[in-house]
Amino acid sequence: MKEKTKQFLILLVSLMLLILFFKPLFYSSAGSASECYNSAKMSSQYRVMVIKYTYTTGAGWFVLEDSSDDLKNMNVVLKSGFDPRLLRANSDFELDYFAEYIIICKGISEIKIDNETVPCIEASKIYISYNGRTAPYRIYNMTFAGLLKRLFAIVNPKLLISV
Repeated sequence: MKEKTKQFLILLVSLMLLILFFKPLFYSSAGSASECYNSAKMSSQYRVMVIKYTYTTGAGWFVLEDSSDDLKNMNVVLKSGFDPRLLRANSDFELDYFAEYIIICKGISEIKIDNETVPCIEASKIYISYNGRTAPYRIYNMTFAGLLKRLFAIVNPKLLISV
């Protein structure tokens, strides 16, 4: 490879990492989850849901609200670029118990988990409603395991799924 091409690739990779460093992965809702849900539902052309994590076998995300009411009160699987359960803020599992997640849904498919077919929500944006936090979560808010899982997802896209 030519020296100029190597320099260009290094510059391109550095620029991509810099953008990823400052781009929010998850947003925070200033108000309650229901306020954010209603606001997103009114302003979004996409399907909007409020989900909460539950400790169970199989699909661990429970749909509290759904703008189309199809999946309300069902357990689902979440597919996103980064797993919100692997944030540093969740190291003591506080988000698992108390946070609600407002999902702007890009699409819904089905996946088989523990010999059961469950809906898989593909998120385009995730808002986390917890404890009045207003700052977005960025890549440096992820745990090492979260970063490693995302890195391996490049090779195995099934790792984008959070159960």
